[in-house]
Amino acid sequence: MKKLVLLIGDTIIDKYVYLQPTGFSLETPTVKCQKIKERQELGGAANVAIKMAMLGCEVDFITSVSESQRKILESTPGLNVICAAKRDQVKERFYLVKDETYKYLQINDCEVISPDIVWPNSKTVPLYDTIVVSDYRLGVVSSQILKILPKNKTICQMQVSDSNEKISKYKGFHCYVGNRDEIPKENISEIHRHNKFDVCVATDGEKEIIAYDGIEKINYTPKRAEGVNDYHGAGDAFYAGFCTMYDGKNLRDAIMFGDTVAYDYLKRGENV
Repeated sequence: MKKLVLLIGDTIIDKYVYLQPTGFSLETPTVKCQKIKERQELGGAANVAIKMAMLGCEVDFITSVSESQRKILESTPGLNVICAAKRDQVKERFYLVKDETYKYLQINDCEVISPDIVWPNSKTVPLYDTIVVSDYRLGVVSSQILKILPKNKTICQMQVSDSNEKISKYKGFHCYVGNRDEIPKENISEIHRHNKFDVCVATDGEKEIIAYDGIEKINYTPKRAEGVNDYHGAGDAFYAGFCTMYDGKNLRDAIMFGDTVAYDYLKRGENV
């Protein structure tokens, strides 16, 4: 039987534009470039939703997207979208390519929204095997929703590196997964205790993954993906794999599976 998942989070549309510099403008202090290629992906919580559905879960996904993007998301078998608001959140990244690829500019067209719907409710939530929160601080994960989520089977993640928001908004929830900015690995025991998490998982790119359940620390060295130019989305891929596998008991297995999903994501054609 497929795992039934409720995923709540912010969709980010990632646009990538690759440019070849050709010189400097005579009229303005700008670099002249020739466009090489452009691509677009669904990132943020949408990346998590797509990966979990592809890994065999049945996913109900509460997010904010336009109707056209909703149809693209629902083209993935097993993925059902519930629109909390009809707005696209877009990040454009421009890369200059000369000898090596590097990011030149990022433009964020993102704003905090107020959800238009009051869903799920206390009657529908218990039907799910797992509740997954992927919070990019754009309003979909509202305080009203958090109040009705069963803390004992909810896995949470929030990007807090450039925000005043803290992970304490998830105090008492079962499992929290964060990167080195959200959960500095040297402080994982204190963060676990202070926020009353049952399980805390700290990722640090390709260096290390540490998990702590209040009794035991698990240290895991991720697979190294050689020749990768773009690491965007790897954390979401790890999170999707972890949440797909984790059942409250198999912590090490879930970490290993999450790492495998992240590695496969990094080694796809667009990144190497």
